[in-house]
Amino acid sequence: TWTQCPKILIVKPRDFVTYCSHRWLGDGTQVLVNQACEHEDRPGVMLEGEGKVCRAFALRGANFISKDPDDPNKTRITMLSHANPGGGLPQWALTTAVNAVVAVEPFKFLHRINEGVCNHYEEDEESTITR
Repeated sequence: TWTQCPKILIVKPRDFVTYCSHRWLGDGTQVLVNQACEHEDRPGVMLEGEGKVCRAFALRGANFISKDPDDPNKTRITMLSHANPGGGLPQWALTTAVNAVVAVEPFKFLHRINEGVCNHYEEDEESTITR
């Protein structure tokens, strides 16, 4: 999988190439695991001063999607990630960017998931009415 994130504060855009795997656990939990990889169709720029986008690495990550044990009408999503932003950033720049992202991005991600689910249900209801 290839993806790109926008510029964050002073850190120029990053792109990632990851290998993803999906599994179901016995209790119905979905597990999506990812690991950084390279692909000949998506060569990366490794240094901050070269190109418009710099290669970052999602070294290891996992997303667990399961029913909330306290409320079966809710879903629990657990996200784990270990990344290297690449480009040889100084530690102060890395710390500043991570602190800016970690407080907002997970909530934006979950909000987009919720919007997608709501839109799906609205479309499903509309198609049921028109049948």
